Amino acid sequence: MKGPLDRIFESLERHDNEADVLPVPPAAAEDPQSNPAIHSDEKQHFRPGHDRPDNKPRATKPSSGGEGGKGETGVSDAGRPGWKQNASIKNYMLFCPRCGSIEVIGKGKKTGKRWQCKKCGYKFRRLRTELTPDEVKVIETLFDSGGSITRTLNNLKRMGIPLTEGQLRGLTIRIGNNCRFTVGIAKEAGVKRGILLVDGAKYKMRGDEIPQLLAVDVKPTGGRAPLIVNDTFARETLDDARTFVSQIVTIGYRPDPFVIIDDTSVFERPAREYFGDSIQACPIHFGRNVVEAKLPDDLECTDFQLAVKWLIRRVLFTKANSKKRYVKALDKTKEYRDKLREMLRRADQQSASVIRSFLQRFNQLTLHLGYGTRYCDTNPLDMVVRLVKKPIKHGIRQMEDKEFVKAIIRLSVMRYDASVLGVKDWVRWSQKKEIRERKTGKPRPESNTS
Repeated sequence: MKGPLDRIFESLERHDNEADVLPVPPAAAEDPQSNPAIHSDEKQHFRPGHDRPDNKPRATKPSSGGEGGKGETGVSDAGRPGWKQNASIKNYMLFCPRCGSIEVIGKGKKTGKRWQCKKCGYKFRRLRTELTPDEVKVIETLFDSGGSITRTLNNLKRMGIPLTEGQLRGLTIRIGNNCRFTVGIAKEAGVKRGILLVDGAKYKMRGDEIPQLLAVDVKPTGGRAPLIVNDTFARETLDDARTFVSQIVTIGYRPDPFVIIDDTSVFERPAREYFGDSIQACPIHFGRNVVEAKLPDDLECTDFQLAVKWLIRRVLFTKANSKKRYVKALDKTKEYRDKLREMLRRADQQSASVIRSFLQRFNQLTLHLGYGTRYCDTNPLDMVVRLVKKPIKHGIRQMEDKEFVKAIIRLSVMRYDASVLGVKDWVRWSQKKEIRERKTGKPRPESNTS
């Protein structure tokens, strides 16, 4: 079910197609606080939350049926409506919070303080966005600059937004801390059943690293790319893993048909408590953490150890492309399992340890063959982590402030989820609902980010 924020842009698109101009609401044209282009000469310095001192009024043209200055519009020289531009979306956020329509009229003695929707008749007070266009532009520039502080400040200076390093840090932390939780975004997107991948990630910074727990749905609704269902800054401990998995369960999410975890026991116990036996162990992690770690290299192995490695690898990396072949592949892996069980009687200590671990986890390592699906490892989650790290990894490696780095990572996670869901205005979309919108009956206190 679509909410008001979803319907507002559909309504704006409809007006864009029906007319060449989009009228500015009277309050936006008369109120200096709602229209930062007015009295721009009085601003001497840029502060986050305000527009630039060199901000000039946008190009306007009179409406064909306008009277007495009410026909001014926010149309740019290119002919696009102002709400599509980063610098003027704030002037067009007057809409009905119930149905999302922008066809509203002023009600009451003080015109502009209260409004009534012409479509549904709902009366309301005006809403406005918390983030200004310049603040959105700062975050976009931070990612376009690779997360580098120096490069970001230089690019902002060329754009006419002179910020100090302290202002950039304060602004990024404030916006990053106000981000929504990805578990709530997954609920809004209708992602309730799918193949769930759970694993940990680490972000390197100067002299330290930041651990993160991630859960990714491989096949979200609509066949899109993997969507981050939940994330939190925590280490791979049993208590943190149990809390992390419980947050996914609270939104009504259930794995279909199973959840994929790495070869550690940290996620296995919480996953078994909440999801039962529908657990697929990652074969890549098992091969690296058990087979390769306990047995010597291939050049140093005995013939018996090489045979053990070969049989286990045949089971771990068995692939198929049809249901019939999946059944045959599962039968073949059972033959390899029986062969390893016979070899256990005459195995050396190292080989015996590996074979026992394999026999104990055989059902978890081959669960995907029984369901006839190719998803069996955490590689899709690693791919998501690489996409999240890509625009920021070089910049955060030179940073020492953990709070600053965490804010950048949170914004990068939101940026990725927004790209999967097709959200263009991802900075405002990522903010919590109570932060994105608020009633403006009382003046808002200025934010000090320096």
